[in-house]
Amino acid sequence: MTRSMTTVLLVDAAMAMANRSLVSMVLVRRGDHDHGAILVRLDHPDGTASLESRVLDIDGEYKWSVVMGDPPVAAAAVEARLEQELSFDPDCWVLAVDSAVGDNPLRRM
Repeated sequence: MTRSMTTVLLVDAAMAMANRSLVSMVLVRRGDHDHGAILVRLDHPDGTASLESRVLDIDGEYKWSVVMGDPPVAAAAVEARLEQELSFDPDCWVLAVDSAVGDNPLRRM
């Protein structure tokens, strides 16, 4: 099993990577410093959105999974899903990415 870095370090690195690549990424909600789940909302130019989550696979490796929005759905539906996720896991981190200029920078980490 791979040892992973704290969530705050991962998010900080992703924010820096997005900034260097001129990708608009905003920290919407700060979660648990060490072990918070990470949710990424991809905002599409047509007003739709997608939601991705980092999950552990059976081998103990982190992978990215589309929670909803494949294909993209109304942004309001993604916001409702985010509220639902936060209601049972208040330690989540939420990042928003403008998908017109980039994708989920955390997928490359």
